[in-house]
Amino acid sequence: MNRAQKITVTVSAVVAVALGAVALPVIAQIGQTVSSTAAGVDKMFSPAAPGVAGADVATAEVVSSSTDVERNEDDWLNRPKSHLSCERYTDHGESVFASGEILETVGNQVLTYRVVEGDTLIGIMERFCTPSTAHMSAVVNGETYSAAAHFHPGVVLSLRNY
Repeated sequence: MNRAQKITVTVSAVVAVALGAVALPVIAQIGQTVSSTAAGVDKMFSPAAPGVAGADVATAEVVSSSTDVERNEDDWLNRPKSHLSCERYTDHGESVFASGEILETVGNQVLTYRVVEGDTLIGIMERFCTPSTAHMSAVVNGETYSAAAHFHPGVVLSLRNY
């Protein structure tokens, strides 16, 4: 083995030892965090015996929901029937997550909408019964972009029917 090879092997060994010295404490810390988190979750969700710390914590009661919706059995996404049967691109009313201004309509179909603070893409999709964000585009300075890429208050969304 010549001198260059010896230096290369030595440097490689030193680097491997140094990486191991750095990695072992990190791995130990991750393992400790995972086990303490798991213990905390077990403590949080297991019923406490009388006289044990945490025994005074109220237990949750399962309540049946009266907001069950009828589902379409043929829909692989299991969406509510109302989503599948609503009239597309029409205004179904403002909500907390879609309270912006409708700018342009043709008949009852909404063509453009101005986003306001608090609006969300899903809220707008529900308000206008659009099947996905692919049916909305943002118009910024006369250029058309993905609605998700340019979603902020003041932007004008163009709703389009495919």
